[in-house]
Amino acid sequence: LVDEDALPLLAKQFDVLGIKGYAFATTVQQKRDLIKNAIELHRYKGTPWSIKKALERVGYPNAELLEGGGTPNYYDGTNTHNGSITYGDQSHWAYFRVLYNGVNFTNLSAADVDIIRAIVSEYKPAHCTLYALVFYYNNLVSAVTPTDEFNLQISYDATSQVANLYD
Repeated sequence: LVDEDALPLLAKQFDVLGIKGYAFATTVQQKRDLIKNAIELHRYKGTPWSIKKALERVGYPNAELLEGGGTPNYYDGTNTHNGSITYGDQSHWAYFRVLYNGVNFTNLSAADVDIIRAIVSEYKPAHCTLYALVFYYNNLVSAVTPTDEFNLQISYDATSQVANLYD
């Protein structure tokens, strides 16, 4: 209920300034919601729930987390490399992906992807690694890997449905 000028001070007090969420909240209501839920976010920090809620509080709702399982592919002779395994598959237990279904791609910018990546990096468990951000709508899939610099280009080729295989 405080005046809008006091919100940065409250954000600092509740430790949600900067990439912890406040820098990415664009409306006054998003800032208020973030501050209101700061204690709960910190209590569950490092869980899938906190990642989803932090993204939701700054305007990116409906995130789905897909946590890895199994082991990554190694070149130690355990795999036959006959095309049955996707090359570069990071299915280790500590890897996870953030999935968005039905995202409006016309409004999605590279800055939005950076915001999502920064929020996820802040609230993810310390032992886990973000492997990919995936935005899909029906059969349209575009994977963005967490690198320092990247170009985002969404394209769809209906004639080619081939995965990256090492065969």
